[in-house]
Amino acid sequence: MYQRNFLFIIVLLATISLQAQSTLPRGVKMNFEVMYSSKKAKWNQDSTGWWQAKFKLNKKVNYARYDAKGHWLNTMEELPLESLPEGLNLSIKENWGSKIVSARKGFSPFCKELYELTIQKDNITSRRLFTPEGLAVQ
Repeated sequence: MYQRNFLFIIVLLATISLQAQSTLPRGVKMNFEVMYSSKKAKWNQDSTGWWQAKFKLNKKVNYARYDAKGHWLNTMEELPLESLPEGLNLSIKENWGSKIVSARKGFSPFCKELYELTIQKDNITSRRLFTPEGLAVQ
């Protein structure tokens, strides 16, 4: 009996702890509402602690990212691969030797136009940010 109660308390505390960690910060929600006033969003938090809102804008799926304090990091929209700039395609092939699996186009406070590409080389898939010319963004 004692073991069962102890186990129940541990599970309950772990659940409460996880819920507290995954609560959308007020600053994140407020800044999203300022930028995209009437948009409904589905939120998730990634392993770096960034918050991502998935929402529709102009009939396209968009993603807005914020840090834990609510600072806007970037906004991306899904993009067909055939819409990528030719310079970006060439750079990925020549400098990265990779195949582009998926793409998003967006902007951030530091870059007026950027591309988030999911690239694959030797069965290893990664996601990176690039300028239209194909330069990697950190």
